[in-house]
Amino acid sequence: MVNVAVSDILFMLPMGLVGAWLMVINWANPTASPGWMRIWGVAAGICLVGVGLNFLFNGGLAVFSKGPMAHGNDVNFHIGLGLFGFPGFTLFATWSVLLGLRLLRSSSKQLQ
Repeated sequence: MVNVAVSDILFMLPMGLVGAWLMVINWANPTASPGWMRIWGVAAGICLVGVGLNFLFNGGLAVFSKGPMAHGNDVNFHIGLGLFGFPGFTLFATWSVLLGLRLLRSSSKQLQ
């Protein structure tokens, strides 16, 4: 109903904060999950922090001054997004599924 021009990359800065949170909870809780899963979560967090930093330092902030599609032709922005975004979103999604399966398994053991 309202035609407002909003950039489609504004999610990147909050994803950097999610990445920082993910690194902290995986690093600070050594008994909460197995070591390999903690490493997986820290790796996902590092990549997501990279996504947020890419937004801040590699051309994403231009959407506030030059319009919502200012990042469209910025090659460095897209290289940074490819280096951090694809692995970060993939690792975060799989870590989330693994955490859900672990919690589901532990709750079913408690019911028995």
